[in-house]
Amino acid sequence: MIRAVRVVCLFVVVAAVVSLFLITEPRNAAAEGKGLRVVILVYSGRADEPNYQLVNPELVAQVKSLMGKAEKAEFKGQTIIPSILGYRGIMVLNQGGIPGIPEIFLVHKGMIETRGKEKSYHNDKGRQLELLLLKQAKKEKVLEDKLVRQMNIDMLK
Repeated sequence: MIRAVRVVCLFVVVAAVVSLFLITEPRNAAAEGKGLRVVILVYSGRADEPNYQLVNPELVAQVKSLMGKAEKAEFKGQTIIPSILGYRGIMVLNQGGIPGIPEIFLVHKGMIETRGKEKSYHNDKGRQLELLLLKQAKKEKVLEDKLVRQMNIDMLK
């Protein structure tokens, strides 16, 4: 009886570790530490949120340019990402260590939040950065039309 319990416990631990690895594993070979990993923060009923790897040098340069042009802004809350169901914004991870782009930044409704040693807030005028990342998500086919309609973002329609 004790041996059976140990075997079941071992199986549960192994299954948990394997599933954790599969959830955090990048979706393609290009995602292995290159470029920017873009995660669309939207409740979609799936275990992992839609994400893609941004490796195109021209698009990465556009992100860098928009980040460089973003003016500092005041923000009183703890984060620009709302605690709601549905579309909450975008999280970008600089897996490639690209100079001039923060290690982690969030984008939502005209605001950019950079994270690292310190948090800072910036304006995303005209939601240019957010729109660029969302349009690329559609091109990468990680956002289906039904999900885009649910997100209710006029700029993508």
